[in-house]
Amino acid sequence: MAGSLGLVECYGVLDLAPKAKRPKNKGRCIHCRTALTRPTRDHVFPASWYPDSTPPNIERWTAPSCADCNQKFGAMEEMLLVRFALCVDPRKQATSGVWNKARRTLGIGVNDLSQSEKRIRTALKDEILRNMKPYDGRAEPHVIPGFGPYTEFPMAPQIQIEIPATAVHEVAKKILRGCEFWLAHGRIVDPPYELDVYMVEETPEEISRHLRSGPDYLGPGCRIRRAAPVDDPMSAIYEILIWDSWKVFFSILAPENA
Repeated sequence: MAGSLGLVECYGVLDLAPKAKRPKNKGRCIHCRTALTRPTRDHVFPASWYPDSTPPNIERWTAPSCADCNQKFGAMEEMLLVRFALCVDPRKQATSGVWNKARRTLGIGVNDLSQSEKRIRTALKDEILRNMKPYDGRAEPHVIPGFGPYTEFPMAPQIQIEIPATAVHEVAKKILRGCEFWLAHGRIVDPPYELDVYMVEETPEEISRHLRSGPDYLGPGCRIRRAAPVDDPMSAIYEILIWDSWKVFFSILAPENA
């Protein structure tokens, strides 16, 4: 839905070899770091988030996850997809088909649903509609960078959509942990190193000069750049651009007093 924007209480860095090799499973969940007794494969970039424009030769990265973490993040990803899809520009190549996935999730244009499934999707649609409000400029400090407002449209008809900040941050960090697993030879981020997420409109100059242009890795829907200091290869900064709309920065650093 062009002209919608995401509203959330939040603030919002990859470049290595051209082809990442699948790391070895070290027997732990990359999220909670516990030993795997019922291992599952978690899609690093959520499976349902890939746009239709993703080339068929793109390897859709997965990482080892316990069933509980996989289920938890899967539910968050589906919840966010519907709300994010209402906020992205459907005309972009990087968002091709994303809006249609959200429409189906809401039961719009789907005719072969059971009555129980139809009720579930209708309830979800009604919940989202109830929480939509006319855009209020006072909410600007909390808008996710890249998700509105749209300057090419009049402000009056634009609406804002509330998106849970906790889920946004948790899924963003989940994607980062998967990227670090693939691009740092199977690494699981353990203490004392800590992962932080930042959301800003433009790449800060002090970060940009360290990030060389790199491959897209996961296609037009998820473009990734990474840099690590030579004196501490366990630290890293990331820039991840999702759907050519939402730019997220991450740092993996050890506390100064560690």
